[in-house]
Amino acid sequence: EDETPDFFCQTLPRTTRMTRVIEEMLNPPYGRHLRHIHSEARSLDLVCMMLDLLNNDNVPRSPLFRLRNSDIEALHAVKEYLRNEYADPPRIPLLGRQFGLNRTKLTEGFKNLFGETVFEYIQRLRMERARILLTESDWSISRIAETVGYERQSSFSSAFRTKYGRTPMDIRRKA
Repeated sequence: EDETPDFFCQTLPRTTRMTRVIEEMLNPPYGRHLRHIHSEARSLDLVCMMLDLLNNDNVPRSPLFRLRNSDIEALHAVKEYLRNEYADPPRIPLLGRQFGLNRTKLTEGFKNLFGETVFEYIQRLRMERARILLTESDWSISRIAETVGYERQSSFSSAFRTKYGRTPMDIRRKA
C-alpha cells in the first residue's frame, strides 16, 4: 500500500460564465501581440470564479473522490495514451483493463482529475487536430474526418460545427 498521501478531487460546476471565458480563450478576439495578456487575464478570471464557487456553501458539489497515487499515475498514462490514439481509442472497459483501472476509477477519476470526461477529452483532441489540418494542409475534408476518427464526413462536420460554431468549410475558406 502506498504511504504517500491520497489526492482528493472536488468537482465544481462549470458555469455559463466560465464556459464563455474558456471559449474566448480558445478563440481570442485579439491579434498576436495582445493574445498573451488576454490569455493571462482570462486565466485569472477563471481562478477567481472557481475560488468564489469553493467559498459558496450553496453550490452543489460532487462527493470527494479518493484517488491513490497509483491511480493518478495510471490516469495520467491513460491521458497520454489517448493523446496518441484519439482517432481510434479502445472502449472504456478495455482501456481500464490496459491500465489496471476499473470502470469507475477510470471514468470518475479521469473527470475529477482532468475536469473533462474521457469522451470530452478525445473529442477535444479530434477537433483541435482537425482545425489544424483544415488551416495548415490541403487535405480534403473527408480525409481530415477519417484521420481524426470519423467514419462519415457528415458526423465530423456536425461535431465540428457544434464545437466551433462554424463548418469545416468555413474554416478552410478563412485559412
